[in-house]
Amino acid sequence: MQVSAGDHAGLFYIYLCNGGTTQCNNSIADAQFSFRAEAGHIYRVHAREQVNGSNRFWVWLVDEATGDVVGGTPPASGSS
Repeated sequence: MQVSAGDHAGLFYIYLCNGGTTQCNNSIADAQFSFRAEAGHIYRVHAREQVNGSNRFWVWLVDEATGDVVGGTPPASGSS
């Protein structure tokens, strides 16, 4: 997805996909957060389940050029 530079709000859906295919079921969770996009930067959304089987996720956005978290809530360091 390409977005213009500036402030944005995103609604991100989390899907379970079988065997790495593009066949995914309905979303099992979502997260909404704001972020600021910089011109020419690439961002990657990350998600990790808080407790296995809970359908509660940490969801965060990382600037690939700097490694900085630019939106959302990453898991605390050392969390399982």
